[in-house]
Amino acid sequence: MSIAAVSSNGIDYTAQTNQSRLEQFRQGFQQLGQDLQAGNLSAAQQVFVALPKPGEASGSQQINSPIEQSFLQLRQNLLNGNLTGATQNYKEIQQDIQNRLAHRAEPVSGGQGPAEPVPVTPSIASGQGSSGISVTA
Repeated sequence: MSIAAVSSNGIDYTAQTNQSRLEQFRQGFQQLGQDLQAGNLSAAQQVFVALPKPGEASGSQQINSPIEQSFLQLRQNLLNGNLTGATQNYKEIQQDIQNRLAHRAEPVSGGQGPAEPVPVTPSIASGQGSSGISVTA
């Protein structure tokens, strides 16, 4: 087995894991919003506990971003039974996510569309010192 095969399998697994966490977050976050809107605090608390949160994957206990701070505030409001505060935090997080997604879709420069990714393809090189991966542009 070549290094390229190992590397690409690791990338595929990571991408699948990230996609799975993203889908889990999307579904859970949507359910959380529905529970908050319905005024169902106990259901919202249960959904929040299972929801993957920013920073969790890294294992970091440090709050590094505004969205992480908003999640912390949401947690506090849910724990304290503050439905109004939790609903406000939810809306702030939702807006932050929408802003981040809109920013990603913005043209990079000069009104052109988003930059195309640089394809990474395994090479079939037999040379010494080759990593087995080549980048083509």
